[in-house]
Amino acid sequence: MMNSEVKKTDFTAKELRDFGLIMAGMLILMFGLVLPWLFSFSTPYWPFIAAFGFVVAALLKPLILAPVNRVWLKISDVLGWVNTRLVMGIMFFLLIVPIGLLVRVFKKDPLNNQWSETDESYRIVTKNRNKDHLEKPF
Repeated sequence: MMNSEVKKTDFTAKELRDFGLIMAGMLILMFGLVLPWLFSFSTPYWPFIAAFGFVVAALLKPLILAPVNRVWLKISDVLGWVNTRLVMGIMFFLLIVPIGLLVRVFKKDPLNNQWSETDESYRIVTKNRNKDHLEKPF
């Protein structure tokens, strides 16, 4: 399914500390503030408790967060794989397919590759230029 799996097994204390602090901040921001505000729910307590746990672990013993970080990286790898295909599929069907259909409906040939029996090749002969045209290219 995925080509790039999480191969890094050992994390530095700084990486794990950063991971713990970022997770704490995002838990509070997303689940403690933004989602309750968007859906008019009361503010839950669990994001603040979980964030406190992440902060304490990140500051006191960041190596405790290594398994959590490994699991989170695997989840993000799967999400990246799915999102890439989803976004590219949506872009293809909303952008490329309509352009192709319009080109076919209006019978345009933007690449000039219509073959004619009188033509010997697809080559377009260019005009010969003198040497002066390279002196001031812009």
